Amino acid sequence: MTKYIAKVLSLTLALAAASNISAADYADFDSPGAWKVSNPSSQQSIEWITDYSPRLKVVKVTMLPIKQWYAEISPKNLPQIAKSPEDLNLKVSWEFLCDTPEIMTQIAVRIVDSTGEVFQFQKKVSPRSGQWQKAELSLTPDSVRNSWGGNNDKKLDYPLKFQSLILDGNKNGVSEVSYYIHNLKVEKNK
Repeated sequence: MTKYIAKVLSLTLALAAASNISAADYADFDSPGAWKVSNPSSQQSIEWITDYSPRLKVVKVTMLPIKQWYAEISPKNLPQIAKSPEDLNLKVSWEFLCDTPEIMTQIAVRIVDSTGEVFQFQKKVSPRSGQWQKAELSLTPDSVRNSWGGNNDKKLDYPLKFQSLILDGNKNGVSEVSYYIHNLKVEKNK
């Protein structure tokens, strides 16, 4: 199995209040203290970006990639997204901009079940240079790519919680990478 390593240089956070991940379960979703980097370095910092044009409020993740790498961004309090199998027909979407798009290879969302088993949903991406674009992943029982941990039975045990966003890439000679993330939503598939 390929090992991914990322040295996280900084995380600055401000998220649009329009975000709708179970606001009742997670009231401070858009506050700077609401998120963490799961593979942090001692150089991590969190602060508000309130005037980032054109999106005004964004999450900015800056890191130093080493060979193949990933960054995992998690809410400190995991919001519940599905209480039963009928609830797991969801779409997770967000807008993103990458200052070095040629190294970004895929995006993923991780959820965790009641036993602690982690399920990953992923999608390959080809970002466009200097342009905001929309990322969208379908979360259904059939769209799970892999799982590990917990009771490791490869079955979803409800209730389910949102665990993290994954930004995945390849170094390609780049020294530092910044991602800007905006308007994260979890909603029912139509």
